Amino acid sequence: MATTNKDLKFQTPNKPRQKLLFSVVIPPSSNNAFYNGRRGIKSHAKLWMARCKAHVLKIIEESGWQHENEQVWFYVDLIYYFP
Repeated sequence: MATTNKDLKFQTPNKPRQKLLFSVVIPPSSNNAFYNGRRGIKSHAKLWMARCKAHVLKIIEESGWQHENEQVWFYVDLIYYFP
């Protein structure tokens, strides 16, 4: 069943022009991060996720990012640079 905007709760952000810029290393591929059939995440993939989360939380704190309500949705632009 498809969801519509009426089904989803979202609010207008209080600080709509905020930007949060950061970079992280490229994550492990799906084939390299999961055990057969996505039955579990390998330890190096969990470590990557934990390090990225800590990095992003540090950037949020340092930049003075103003938190929004849970119902505020954000658009995310991802740009990948491969060596």
